[in-house]
Amino acid sequence: MARVLTDNVPTPVEAKTEADLQNLSESLKSQTTKLNEILRLQSVGINTIEFGDGTTAENILCDFVAVQYGTAGAELSSTHGLNKTPIAIVGKKLNMPGDVYFSKAATTTTIYTKSDTDSLSGTIIVA
Repeated sequence: MARVLTDNVPTPVEAKTEADLQNLSESLKSQTTKLNEILRLQSVGINTIEFGDGTTAENILCDFVAVQYGTAGAELSSTHGLNKTPIAIVGKKLNMPGDVYFSKAATTTTIYTKSDTDSLSGTIIVA
């Protein structure tokens, strides 16, 4: 008989049948996968968390981009460090109320944005 510790039972559990052993094995594989993902996230730091492709949830990969607009509607070209094409502006900290939006398709290194407010500046978060 195999003796295996599980996360649901505080004491050792005996696998009495082949099915018991299979269930314990699957439980251990699942827990190991979760632990490996936690360790991977801890090792790579916050700058490598990703949203994913928009249909599959993953982590969040984002970059903070400084912006400064003189006139509302004027396009601003800014570089970002995602090394992939951003899919959204997910946050902003601006000097006054206003909106910042993509004005044309971004690339793996550059975003193109506009503001709806004159003299708007601050930081946007792209992901």
